This record gives sequence, C-alpha cells and structure tokens, in this order.
Amino acid sequence: MESATTALVWFDQARQALMQAKSFDEVKEIRDKAEALRLYTKQAGDGLEMQNWCAEIKLRAERRAGELLAEQVSPGNPLFSHPERISLDDLGIDHNQSHRWQAIARLPAPKFEEHIATIKAAGRELTSAGVFRESKRHELAATADTPPFPTTAYRCLVIDPPWPVEKIIREVRTVQSWALDYATMTLQEIEALPIPTLAEPDGCHVYLWVTHHFLPAGLRLFEAWGIRYQCQMTWVKNVGITPFSWMYDTEHVLFGRMGHLDLLQNGLRLSFSAAVQGHSVKPDVFYERVREASPGPRLEMFARAPHEGFQAWGAEAVNLS
Repeated sequence: MESATTALVWFDQARQALMQAKSFDEVKEIRDKAEALRLYTKQAGDGLEMQNWCAEIKLRAERRAGELLAEQVSPGNPLFSHPERISLDDLGIDHNQSHRWQAIARLPAPKFEEHIATIKAAGRELTSAGVFRESKRHELAATADTPPFPTTAYRCLVIDPPWPVEKIIREVRTVQSWALDYATMTLQEIEALPIPTLAEPDGCHVYLWVTHHFLPAGLRLFEAWGIRYQCQMTWVKNVGITPFSWMYDTEHVLFGRMGHLDLLQNGLRLSFSAAVQGHSVKPDVFYERVREASPGPRLEMFARAPHEGFQAWGAEAVNLS
C-alpha cells in the first residue's frame, strides 16, 4: 500500500463490502483479498498498523463465514427425510478453516470487539489463532457455569436448544463427519428438559426455535412435553446460504400452548424480517412480538443475551449483565 491514507480508505471500503455481502463466496473473496494484502504489507515493511487493518477485515470475514457455515448441519442425522451433502472443496476451504471460523463466529460480539481493540491498543499482531483461543476460553468458562433450573412456573417459555448438529458439511475425501467442539444436547437430553414443570399449569405459551432439519423433531418434542402445536413463526433474514438448491434465508419458531391461555393481542403477524447480527443471535423484533402476544413471567432457555421482560437461563446467561 502506498500510504496510511490509502490503507484506511481500503479498510472502510472492505468493511462496507463485507456488511453488504450476501453469500459465502462473496465473504470468502473479501477474506482472501484481505489476507493477500496483509501478507503484502508485511513483506513490504509497511508497519504493524497497516497489517492489523488488513487482519481485522480478514477476521471479520472469517467470523461472517463461520456464521454462514454454522447454519448448515450434517446430513447424517436420521431425522432428515431428504439427506443432502456438500463438500468443503465446493466452498474452497478445508476442515481446519471450517472448524476455526465457526469457533470465531460463536464468540459473542462484545468479546470479539474487545479482543480486537485490546490487541491493537497493545501494539500486537491480530491473528485468527488469537481469536480462536479467545473463543475456546469463553466456551469453556460458559460450560462450567451452567446454572440449576428455575423453580418458578412461567406463562411463557422461549427455548433455543443446542440441537445435536454436526456442523456443517463433510470433507468428502478425508472426513465423513465430526462432532461440534462445544456443548450440544442429544434429542433425548432435550426431551428430558423439565418443560412441563417450568410451565404454569393454568396456561403457558411455548416458543421453540428449530432449524429446517430439526423441525420434525421439534414437533415430536411438543408432543412429548404435552404442548399443543398451533402455528409456526418465520424469521426472514437479509442473507442466506445456498448449500444444495434452495437458499436457506429463513429460521423458524414453533408456537404451542399448555393449558388454556389466550394471546394478549390477536392479529399479530407470524413472519418478521430482520438482519442477521451473529451466530445464533435472535432479532429484537422476535422478543417484541412475544411480549405483545404472551404474558409474563417469561423464561428464555439457553439465552445468549439479556432481553427486557424475560428471565434468562443457560450457560451463557450466567454472565449476562
């Protein structure tokens, strides 16, 4: 790069391009360009500041790529009625990259931003390995802090279980499938959650987040928990990934009832549109819709952020302020 000004202009343009990218290929192209420029600035002796500008774009692109990868599940699960597969070769990445990028995506946004700011302020080199290690430290701490189940009965339960997915995809030549490196639950463990005892006997609304592939399992869980299925909510995202044929740009919530409890407001829309903000981060509009429809007290199970009007429960909820 010719100057710090030129580098800063490129940095701003690259961040804009990354925010607007809507496919894995676009994100990966930005990542690869950033890495090439990082290596160039390092070889040219342009200084650590310029290297870190490029590294930051690279890291942000890897985080976004990890979010897109994390939306996919292994086709080996017997619940799938139409198994589909895609090779990592098709995406132009290897197993190690898939593993690390998904781990980076799981690091909560505040922790991710804090890590970048801390490393840059200390005059150290930004690296993917550094963010990966930070993600693993965070996950280990969260797993160790899982709290006991609440003893209160609730009129509204929001559940976003860690489905037993084997992220993402398989490496056709060398790796057939692999388990996630963070805590998931088997379908039997999810079914064993004390949902019936957490629900107010006189009436409770239940919202269960499901992936496309685990939607049938979600319906079976409703039956096991004694929940009457009523309808399905749909989150229309601003981006998606095209692993097989359709673009997966929606996510769904099963709605059901235990006992008898009317909605606070009739006529609310089942669909809502919102931008993706991070791996497994649910949009604010969903919580607004739930507050409009369902009375308190409300419990969010496996919560990843605090939300007004909801008690948070789960490993990540322990350290929520």
